[in-house]
Amino acid sequence: MDSKTTIHVPNRGTVKDVNVAIRLNHTDTADLVLALISPHAKYVTLTNRSSTDAGDNLGSGPNNCSGTPTTFDDSGALLSSGASPYAGHFQPVTSLSQMIGQRTRGNWQLVVIDAAGGDTGTLGCWKLKIKRKI
Repeated sequence: MDSKTTIHVPNRGTVKDVNVAIRLNHTDTADLVLALISPHAKYVTLTNRSSTDAGDNLGSGPNNCSGTPTTFDDSGALLSSGASPYAGHFQPVTSLSQMIGQRTRGNWQLVVIDAAGGDTGTLGCWKLKIKRKI
C-alpha cells in the first residue's frame, strides 16, 4: 500500500505548530511507515513500524474524513501506550516541532509505506492542522 499524497496549502506564513490527522484502514499497523514532507523538503517520521500490536487501522469509524482519526501531535501519548485503532492523539517518531519556521504555503506530502508487504490498506483521509505566524 505504498503511496504519496499531497495537500496544497495556499496560505502564506510560517509554521508555529503542525499536527497531522490520518484515517487509514490497514490489516497490520505494525508494518506501517508514515512521514510528512514540507513544501521545502523538511521530513518528519510520524511512525516507523511503531505500533505495539498487529491490529487493524489508524483511526476508527468510516475510512474518510468523517471517521475518528489518529492525530500525530507532539503533545500526544506514546503510540506504544495505545492499541489499534489508535483513535486519539499520539506523538510522532520525529518531533513535528522540526516544522516550526517552515513556510506554510506549498505542497505538503504524506508518504505511506507498508514495510512488510503482504497486507492490504487504504488511506481514507488525512488533514494538516497548521497554526501559523503571518
